[in-house]
Amino acid sequence: SLCHPHIHLDKCFIMSSCGDLHTGSSSDFVEAMALTGKAKASFDKRDLYYRGARLVLESVECGVTCMRAHVEVDTIVGSNCIDVGLQLKRTFRPICDIQIAAFAQEPLFADPDDEKPGPNFDRLKEAVVLDGVSVVGSAPYVEKNLDQMKRNIRLILSLAAEHDLHADFHLDYNVDPESEPLIYEVIDHVRNNRYWSGTRADGSRPSVVIGHASRLQLFPSSQWKDLAKEIQDLPIHLVGLPQSDMYMLGRSDAKKPLGPPRSTLHVPKIKKDYGIKVAMGVNNVDNPFTPQGSLDPLSLCIFGVAVFQAATSEDLEIL
Repeated sequence: SLCHPHIHLDKCFIMSSCGDLHTGSSSDFVEAMALTGKAKASFDKRDLYYRGARLVLESVECGVTCMRAHVEVDTIVGSNCIDVGLQLKRTFRPICDIQIAAFAQEPLFADPDDEKPGPNFDRLKEAVVLDGVSVVGSAPYVEKNLDQMKRNIRLILSLAAEHDLHADFHLDYNVDPESEPLIYEVIDHVRNNRYWSGTRADGSRPSVVIGHASRLQLFPSSQWKDLAKEIQDLPIHLVGLPQSDMYMLGRSDAKKPLGPPRSTLHVPKIKKDYGIKVAMGVNNVDNPFTPQGSLDPLSLCIFGVAVFQAATSEDLEIL
């Protein structure tokens, strides 16, 4: 069977509600966030259920029997997405194990000068105590400054530890050599909190997943080796999301002869050369972050052969 390690259950199949894309070198995240936010404002539970059920059923047809599904919680959608996500989890339990991640796509801090989180964090705290939620996550890159990005990380890890949850971040989602890799902020807090070296109530070890992590692809080999040593005994995993990463990133290089770089984690090399726990996921389908792509996880393997120039038997097994 196959697994979606990272997929969005609530904002799939929404391009028809978003209008035409007008992407340019500086409008990638701005446009995607704005169009998705506009669509989110009109989400109702019937629509959410229909699109979510379609995603689950089409995934099962591709051989998927388990998935980590991110559902958004904030002041725009309220509890609609989490309520429907939990309903879908119950409905499809006989054919697919759906692990629900309460996910904060919007900033936890309302204003750049705020030291305390705002109403989006209040909504998240309400969601993580619901029966059936086993993961809490966020996208620190949406915060307005570096300090708040780091505070976002600390808040999520603390919330996970407090409520016996896994944590899942959309993190280091850029290819800017001047940006600080925030995975080290995660490592520092995971290492210094005993919760992450223990076991959860169900007997599993709590884990931290870093999705996207494209900034890490700029690391030289020596930095990858150092990172591998730092996390080898920690429950930290990486998930590359090539369909989204390569669509969204590197647009400042669009006018160069070869165009944008391959702005996604080189999964076969990371696994083979450094032994880091890594996977690939579909992420989104038919929305402004990923207007293209398929729900079939095996399509990522075919895509990966070309993207990573990886066609040896070992590479194919890793993919």
